[in-house]
Amino acid sequence: MHSLGYVANTTQEAFDDFYPGYAEAMTKVGKERGWPPMTRERFEGQVGPEGALLVGSAEEVPKKSSGTQRHWGGISRVTFRWTLQRFLMKN
Repeated sequence: MHSLGYVANTTQEAFDDFYPGYAEAMTKVGKERGWPPMTRERFEGQVGPEGALLVGSAEEVPKKSSGTQRHWGGISRVTFRWTLQRFLMKN
């Protein structure tokens, strides 16, 4: 399984760190593809238990990925990418 992701000391810190760059990137792509701008509410849905993003604390991210394994089955490896250009420039 491949996903965008980020791990920080706390889940809230991960959300707050990751959101600005993610929102900027997704809003830019969205303009090209006819999607609405990324909002914090939509982002929080994507980082929640049923969402596609693996963003949270070192305790939360593995729980979420193992929940995905239980739901879909057959997942032997999880990788995530966190290199959003704006995010890297900020840090």
